[in-house]
Amino acid sequence: PRSLLLKESGTTSAILNALIAKGIVETYIVEVGRLADADTSSAPCLSPLSTHQQRAFDEINDSWQDHDVCLLHGVTSSGKTEVYLHLINEQLKQGRQALFLVPEIALTQQMTERLRRAFGARLGVYHSKFSDAERVELWQRQLSDTPYDVILGVRSSVFLPFRNLGLVIVDEEQRFGVNHKEKLKEKYPKMNVLTLSATPIPRTLNMALTGIRDISVLETAPVGRLPVQTYVTAYSDTLVKDAIVRECARQGQTLILLNNIEGLDIYASKLRSMLGDIRIVTAHGQMQPTELEKRMSAFYDKQYDVLISTTIIENGIDLPDANTLIVLNAGHFGLSQLYQLRGRVGRRGAL
Repeated sequence: PRSLLLKESGTTSAILNALIAKGIVETYIVEVGRLADADTSSAPCLSPLSTHQQRAFDEINDSWQDHDVCLLHGVTSSGKTEVYLHLINEQLKQGRQALFLVPEIALTQQMTERLRRAFGARLGVYHSKFSDAERVELWQRQLSDTPYDVILGVRSSVFLPFRNLGLVIVDEEQRFGVNHKEKLKEKYPKMNVLTLSATPIPRTLNMALTGIRDISVLETAPVGRLPVQTYVTAYSDTLVKDAIVRECARQGQTLILLNNIEGLDIYASKLRSMLGDIRIVTAHGQMQPTELEKRMSAFYDKQYDVLISTTIIENGIDLPDANTLIVLNAGHFGLSQLYQLRGRVGRRGAL
């Protein structure tokens, strides 16, 4: 496209127009669809399962013989990702489709990259940041002879049409209401459901422990993953500054949780005055989805050293270079939230 040409060449619109007028550069219009053609012939790109992951995989498949809902419970960053990727692949082998539900739009880009690496063009993405035309186009695609085999989306994805939905995966199931899951069961009674959580809601945990639903537990962290060290202390500007500087010195990143939207930019300005050249960005759930995704992607790509955000970082976001998490006003959070938040750091195996 023209915008990409201008960006890559470093030229201006005036120069480009002059080249077009002289016939040196030729332009033409090509109509393209927004949706890629699904390539069902390409083999999924999956990593082999560890012994513990393979055990969980087998337990879940066995549980679906008697129960249609299974909870995969594992400590945050215990390796649930590879298990559910292999379970999706198993459904595709049987000619069935899979729906992956995430609780936040902020999670979709990372999850898209993760699923795209595994399943390529067989993946479709659906959420509210798309225009009406784009959403209608995806609906039409799902009703066509070549629908997507895997759909990634937020809550509204439950209304999409599926030809042969075999598996629904609910990521961070504590963020979804019972109605969302029951609605899908009514629509597709033969499908299996896998719920993922390090901190399952009491209702789900009780049903799993009493045998109404099955549960598979991942208790062992992946090789190279070090335990997260936790410290509880009074707030100090010096302590925060030292922690951030130390993290930057080892090419890592820092997460700061401040669950106060009005205070994010104020605190960011304060840190910038304390830290000089260290790059700081803020993020919260009331931002426009495109702006939020842009900021989260920039942090993921290491364009920033510090991310100050609300609890949108609590679930599902994979930031491998974030090794330090500072939770301000930690007494305002529940134990399950703090436990979940600890899983956002320590994924690189660095102390």
